[in-house]
Amino acid sequence: MEIVSFHRSNVKVLAQRRLTSGIHIDHLSYSQGNVRYIDNQLHTVSISLRGGEKSFRSDHRKKHAGANSICLMPQQHESLWNISDSIEFVFFYIDSEYLKEITSLYFDRDLLGFGLSEETYIHDSKLAQIMRSSLQSNKPQMYHEELGIKLSHHLIQRYSQTRIDRRNIDTYLSPLQRKKIRSFIHEHLDKKITVGSLAKEIGLSDFHFARQFKKTFLISPAQFILRLRLEEVKRLLKSESYSLSDIAIKTGFSHQSHMTQYFKKQFSTTPLTYLNGPS
Repeated sequence: MEIVSFHRSNVKVLAQRRLTSGIHIDHLSYSQGNVRYIDNQLHTVSISLRGGEKSFRSDHRKKHAGANSICLMPQQHESLWNISDSIEFVFFYIDSEYLKEITSLYFDRDLLGFGLSEETYIHDSKLAQIMRSSLQSNKPQMYHEELGIKLSHHLIQRYSQTRIDRRNIDTYLSPLQRKKIRSFIHEHLDKKITVGSLAKEIGLSDFHFARQFKKTFLISPAQFILRLRLEEVKRLLKSESYSLSDIAIKTGFSHQSHMTQYFKKQFSTTPLTYLNGPS
């Protein structure tokens, strides 16, 4: 997928990956030269991580890059940029249909011809925090799915070309749905659990599910699953049938030290101390 026209000798690709099904990330560094950007298919949001204080867009010469400066380049955007120093930045490529789906599920109405506003080197602390958090590739997929929703939701609310009013509807998961979710998680604790798999279990879209789950439990699905994993660790510690490494595997942790780290953070003690302490 050809997105940006660089002088290829000066650009270095540091990382490329998918955040969600509708958002892809390129982590790049660039030294010096002119850049032509054009994309007829995707919306693009970029954030400068470091450098770029002497870099500017050719028709916005007074605005310069810098740490956490953000650019919004909507679908069918085209521009020329002068990079006069070294710069490291990240591009988020967002599918237009993905944003439209979130708009229809989270807000009052469907939008025809939906678009984002064009912004050059702006500062938005909330958006910057979401984008930087998305760079943590060692987090579980559910964590990135939730960030994708947060990122899209913020862009729609703040940078949509059309005024959008938030729905004033309180929607919660039913007791039966909550029971199904708990049962599904317990049955799959030793496996990877995603927002999509939980949403499918109770017949909701990923977006509706994430919203209703947070309203119902007041925490994210990832936090909820972690709590259930740790409660199961406590239960299994009382059994003489399993070693600590076995328990880590059975409760979905990547290794024993990973389990110990979260257990200590949640209960202020290690699994071993808990096991040998008073019952």
